[in-house]
Amino acid sequence: MNKALKALALAFLLSCAAGAAQAQQAPVSLQVIPNGTTLNSGNTLRVTLTAFYRGPAFTADFYFGVIHPDGVNATFVVNLNPLTAVVRRLDQPITFPPLFAGITIPANFTTSLPSFFEYKLTPAEALGTYNFFAALTAPRAFDNGIVDGTDLIGFAQRAITIVAPPTSGGCPPGVRC
Repeated sequence: MNKALKALALAFLLSCAAGAAQAQQAPVSLQVIPNGTTLNSGNTLRVTLTAFYRGPAFTADFYFGVIHPDGVNATFVVNLNPLTAVVRRLDQPITFPPLFAGITIPANFTTSLPSFFEYKLTPAEALGTYNFFAALTAPRAFDNGIVDGTDLIGFAQRAITIVAPPTSGGCPPGVRC
């Protein structure tokens, strides 16, 4: 796990502890489920998103994106249809754009969104491991430019690796072609 991802995961754990200690917002359980863990250009990546929450309704910002193999940059999805995304540096959280800002999370909420995100991989994607993430935060949580223990209400990540396509003779073991 790269440094930026560790920082986000730690911030989520701290927010859970802070929430429990201060009787604040209960954490939301999120899952990011890709259709494979090793893919190559030409494959279509499909990500299912699930969420589980028990508690009263609240307002939040929702972020969805992918941390690049360099561990420095992330692509944030800002619109699903048409698919629109922007690249931001992970050390500049004040620039992180939510996919949905100020949304109401209903009380006692459970959902599964198959193929929430779909993207056909092209040869332009750098080879390496990408960490897809979903995050729920308090509204405008990153306006102070810091990711801290009270910002994240829910966080999930899942890694996929993009490998070179086979040259001949079929796919390498464990790779969808």
